[in-house]
Amino acid sequence: MIDGLAGQETILAPETQWKYSNLALTLAGETVAAVSGQRYTDYIHKQILGPLGMTSTTVALPENHQSRLAVGYGRRMPDGTRSIRPYVDIDGITPAGNLTSNVEDFARFVSLQFRDGPRRGVQVLKGSTLREMHRIHWLEPSWRRGWGLGFHVWRLGERTLVGHGGSLPGHRTQTYICPAEKIAVLVMTNADDGEPAFYGDQAFQLIAPVIAKAAAPPPKTPRVDPVWQRYVGKYRSVNGDSEVLILNGELTLITPTDLDPRTTMLKLVPDGEHTFRIQGDNGYAALGEMARFELDPDGRVTRLTVGATFTYPLR
Repeated sequence: MIDGLAGQETILAPETQWKYSNLALTLAGETVAAVSGQRYTDYIHKQILGPLGMTSTTVALPENHQSRLAVGYGRRMPDGTRSIRPYVDIDGITPAGNLTSNVEDFARFVSLQFRDGPRRGVQVLKGSTLREMHRIHWLEPSWRRGWGLGFHVWRLGERTLVGHGGSLPGHRTQTYICPAEKIAVLVMTNADDGEPAFYGDQAFQLIAPVIAKAAAPPPKTPRVDPVWQRYVGKYRSVNGDSEVLILNGELTLITPTDLDPRTTMLKLVPDGEHTFRIQGDNGYAALGEMARFELDPDGRVTRLTVGATFTYPLR
């Protein structure tokens, strides 16, 4: 494979358009082998499959394990018949595929995607690395799908999913992972005209909402601290006006002069005496910064400090 690289044609100029490449993934695997000093297959078994307990999974199928494989079939012909497709070992481009597994084993790999924390034991990658792999790095013009690092990322209804499909003669698979809900669907078919994406889509549209609802913790009754009332009111600085109010049981900061204040409102989450952490969806705002209310001896707010900026209550 490496010897044949010189004869490969460059279809697209680098960094101009996304295109899936089995050859590129194979080269990534060869890089792993070169850096680690181990064969790619040995590295994967030692560093990933072994720690995760994926004992029925391999990237180099031993001959005595081939009998465990589901029989692969060709597409259904007009007369209703199907041919049996022989097992294929893609050998030279193994890093781009060649993995054999079962649902129980692959569920262990999927469960890894839901975990956070440092790299240790069954946590074969630290959580921040997994999140980086799930993040879109290449976005298609439709804005409905793209690619992370090794993972397809797409929207299905209101969900963002990550996963990957696979196809070899007689077999087609699709993995759906929803990190936000910690729900996954694994579909494995053993025919060239199997449609794993169809079943995966239906499972997420029909079954996932039921699972998410059943697994959701009971709704919490908003706990409004009566002390918050002293912070409520309108504030003004040279840059504009803002208002602190209690909305749906949460201390909330809005900009009333915005065309739609709902799109820019921020939550003030308690983080100490008269101190709150700013949370919300507006990336232009002071997300993660501290909001501090300064009080006079009578307990009245004299100034609201956010970072190095100040705003003053209107009396």
